[in-house]
Amino acid sequence: MIGSDYIFLENEHGKYISAAPFGARQGIDYSLSIVTAKGSSFSAGPISIDSDAELESLRAVKATAENGEDGVAILASGSDLQGDARFYRYDYEETYKIVSFSNPIFDLVVVSENPPILKKVPRTTEDNICYQSKISNSIVITTTENLLESQVKDFQIRFLPKNAFELRTRYSILVNQYVQSQTAHTFYEDLQEFSNIRTVFAQTQPGFLKGNVISDNNDKIRVLGLFEVAQVSSKRIFIEYDDVFSDNDPPDYIIDCPLLEYDPNNPDLGIFDLIKSGEYRYRGERPKGLTPEPEEPFYLISLKGCVDCTIYGTNIKPDFWED
Repeated sequence: MIGSDYIFLENEHGKYISAAPFGARQGIDYSLSIVTAKGSSFSAGPISIDSDAELESLRAVKATAENGEDGVAILASGSDLQGDARFYRYDYEETYKIVSFSNPIFDLVVVSENPPILKKVPRTTEDNICYQSKISNSIVITTTENLLESQVKDFQIRFLPKNAFELRTRYSILVNQYVQSQTAHTFYEDLQEFSNIRTVFAQTQPGFLKGNVISDNNDKIRVLGLFEVAQVSSKRIFIEYDDVFSDNDPPDYIIDCPLLEYDPNNPDLGIFDLIKSGEYRYRGERPKGLTPEPEEPFYLISLKGCVDCTIYGTNIKPDFWED
């Protein structure tokens, strides 16, 4: 609404959320005003959303990186029918399904430490299937400024090596496309260039990153900040390894899972301590094939991460997930 004020409150350190929900609309000017607890005042704007572009498609294709590594490229395509959008920025959230290397139905609990005694009990936790989500932290920008049409075609958002663990079971990516102003594009372009500097002998040296936020109290204060109002369009896709590759050779599990043997009839205190600490978990059991057979079979154990995926993610299935 024209002439309205929106108050933003800090819901966690460094993150502010509007007290009243609203959506920025095309053709309306927006300004930012900040007053600190010490009375300093900063402002930016007015700026507006001048164009509207749709993220039309998102697809995963087999690709080869510049270093020759095979993998999966996530490609985005979109356009602005009016031809006004020229600067685009992307971010993404990727989520992948984790299935534990082994899924035993029993676990081991310590009954006594002296003498060392373990008891096999039914497993009660749901830690075989989990989900891990990660938000992108890279700058992904492009422009159609030198093209005849405002159309982004198969722009690479993400590359995953063929052996990336994320591709082992099932992978999903949500991509957000932002239509930016030239000021915002230049800011991210400079930030990207500064971030890529690896040595003091590089041709481009870091300097002050100029945004569009200014100090109202002192024009000599240099402010690092960008106020941006952008149109966003989003799409999500799901992929599995076999959707892209035909060799039936998915990536290895996130860790190696060799077996250790524990003999309840002749306890090894070192292995007992590994089980007691929770670092190792029950995988199964088998007799040693001795004559006579031992009273109790040997327990087979592995690192906790081989049977409990909650150390890598959550066992709560996301609302958006599709199997």
